[in-house]
Amino acid sequence: MWQSGIVAKWRIEIKKLAKMVHNSKFFCIFAPDIITNNIMVVVTGRDFRANTAKYVGVALRGEDVVVKSRAGSFRVVPISEDDIIINKRDLSAELRGALIEAKESIEGKRKLNTLDNLITELRVYVNTTQE
Repeated sequence: MWQSGIVAKWRIEIKKLAKMVHNSKFFCIFAPDIITNNIMVVVTGRDFRANTAKYVGVALRGEDVVVKSRAGSFRVVPISEDDIIINKRDLSAELRGALIEAKESIEGKRKLNTLDNLITELRVYVNTTQE
């Protein structure tokens, strides 16, 4: 019986806190991540622009950096070695090559790989890069 009273009291307190946050013009969130013990740093777009090096360093240390702006909220995440970065010119060249390959296949000039062959090529590539 006493537990339901405590739960009701907490619900009221949470509603009050939510109303205060909703009505306030500015607020900062300090949210420790319970599972990984990471800290989430939430900053405004203006603060991020003024202190970019600082927040990039925070992100490099593994902490979550969230930039809030009128356009929405964005997470600052360092690019890892496994990420692929491709510029517009390279992407256009890859797409152009794929289109030529598809046309040649339709015209009977080229035989496309099967899914099994592509998976085998991928396995060979992964094994050679891991050695």
